[in-house]
Amino acid sequence: MKFVDRRRELKQLDDFYHRPRAGLLIVYGRRRVGKTSLLSHWLDQIAAQHKLPANTSLFWTATTQGIQYQLRDFSQAVIRLDPRLPAPPTPDYSFPTWDAAFGYLADLAAMQSAKSPFVVVIDEFTYLVQSDPGIVSLLQRVWDHRLSRTTNLRLVFSGSLVGIMEKKVLSAQSPLYGRVTSLLKLNPLPFGTLAELFPAWSSAERAALYSVCGGVPSYLALFDGASNFTRGLREGALVPGSLMFSDAALLLNERLTDPFVYSSVLGSIASGYHIWTEIAKMAGVSETNLGHYLDTLQALGLVERRSPVLAGANTRRGRHHVRDPFLRFYYRFILPHRTAIERGELARVTETIASNWRGQMGR
Repeated sequence: MKFVDRRRELKQLDDFYHRPRAGLLIVYGRRRVGKTSLLSHWLDQIAAQHKLPANTSLFWTATTQGIQYQLRDFSQAVIRLDPRLPAPPTPDYSFPTWDAAFGYLADLAAMQSAKSPFVVVIDEFTYLVQSDPGIVSLLQRVWDHRLSRTTNLRLVFSGSLVGIMEKKVLSAQSPLYGRVTSLLKLNPLPFGTLAELFPAWSSAERAALYSVCGGVPSYLALFDGASNFTRGLREGALVPGSLMFSDAALLLNERLTDPFVYSSVLGSIASGYHIWTEIAKMAGVSETNLGHYLDTLQALGLVERRSPVLAGANTRRGRHHVRDPFLRFYYRFILPHRTAIERGELARVTETIASNWRGQMGR
């Protein structure tokens, strides 16, 4: 799927690139929203515009492996940028510490200070924080004493675990508090971009698609190349093994310590049970404990409480709704029909979904 929109975000990235001194940028947002694509597109644009060689930037992605594995992997990526080395490093080479690795990175940036900014992107930075929470304090020390003094260095941390990013990096209690020079929270694409991505589709079909995927690029890509909404469901989104089957559990497991109960609460609401007593009954949760789960889901932006316009702030007449279009679709249509989909009964399931999508879109 082609890259569209993001003009405001690219402008912010360009301003960050052209700042007169070292900068630290945080890019964060929910999984699949397009952070990696945005940063890759931006780096490609910079390289093309300024005719830069490959060793003027580093794009490294953290993983869920242990911290020593990640240090060695990062070391390999850094050392390969050094034009002074006659041969690639041995596969087992690693800097002894993260301090040494970032110090070496600062040296590489300083070597080309008269040429252009040196961009370093650490994608999925929150995985690194999970592997070693002390990395944040270490980076604060390295930033204060070395990296911030390397004028042409542009350091970018990107992460999908929004809660970790907000608590460990952006909060007032974080060691990096006050060091961030630019902050970009990436949101889903607006509805208007679907006209560019699916120009042959009718407005009604694009509205149906948005009610399923929202503006999350990775979900929209499942429909890329389909002639209409229904064919996109059958040939892309509902094919066993697609993101539509695995992402709901992944989103909850990454952000919650008890995902099974939260999943039951979300499933109950998405199925049409919006009142407190109904949600508790269908989710198998006591009414006393339900408040904890609903408050957490609201804080994560997955659920919202709607009250009558003329009701007071503490009214008990409020109703809860699933905010995220993908989760609403998953619990309303995919989970109840998962066995049928895995058995290959896609035509029947697709027909059921297509005949009920107006209600989904209305919500």
